[in-house]
Amino acid sequence: MLLLMLPAACRHSQSTQAVKAGPRIVSTVPAATQILMQIGGGATLVGVSRFDKPLLPSSYRSLPVVGDYFNLDDELLLNLRPTVLIIQKSPLRLAGLPALALQNHIRLVNVSFNRIQTMEQTVLLLGKLANRAVAARLAVAQFKAKLARDAAELPPRADRPRVVCLVGTAPMRAVGADNFINSMIRLAGGRNVGAQLGSGFPVLTHETLLELKPRIIVLALPGAPPARGKGDPRMTVFLRQAAFTRPLPRVFLLTDRQCEMPTLKIAHTIKQLRGFFGTQRHLPDGSIMR
Repeated sequence: MLLLMLPAACRHSQSTQAVKAGPRIVSTVPAATQILMQIGGGATLVGVSRFDKPLLPSSYRSLPVVGDYFNLDDELLLNLRPTVLIIQKSPLRLAGLPALALQNHIRLVNVSFNRIQTMEQTVLLLGKLANRAVAARLAVAQFKAKLARDAAELPPRADRPRVVCLVGTAPMRAVGADNFINSMIRLAGGRNVGAQLGSGFPVLTHETLLELKPRIIVLALPGAPPARGKGDPRMTVFLRQAAFTRPLPRVFLLTDRQCEMPTLKIAHTIKQLRGFFGTQRHLPDGSIMR
């Protein structure tokens, strides 16, 4: 799929133009794209992935789509003359990509979002790449301060509800250990019993779900219609098929389009989870703190 490398003189000309124009970033990682927007670096984007389109503000939806995690339009990519190409995980997914980037003076940046700390580090890195370092540092400082304030209000560990979060239903995939959503469950005051199944997003059966004894089941369905009351079949099917005994677990739907996305706006998702878990902060008059 990869094109033959451009002649050296042409590559030099393109590289010079890109440097004069400032940062020119192509992002194939939607979370990285959103973070760039959040720190005021959206103007540096010259290309995005096909997964970005539904999430972009209307003023950015005309950005060229270069492909996704697994496939890139190399001709379009080179025509955009990027100085930076943001990817996630192994560049070996795209055969020849490291050589293509090297010979065309494109910095290949492999980002990670496994933990809160790595997300913060990625924000700072993207800030440097987009000439928004000061804005990125301020955003991370504000983000950490908010998480610290919320953490001070969490219930004792022994009192936290047992939670299973499912990110897939056919087959069922639970949120395991060592991933970003596991961190969000903890920050919201829950105890992710899906972590007992291992790292990543392990597959489980209804029998295994029953053995985990969750008090709360969260179904992550980004972009789906909101829940239609307690009788919503998307919620009741798990209780029926796993044959839970009473008291039945409570089932909630997480449908915000960015609910699984590790960006500086995860506070919104954490707030939703706290509402599900019953761990919201309350004011002296009993109302929920916004």
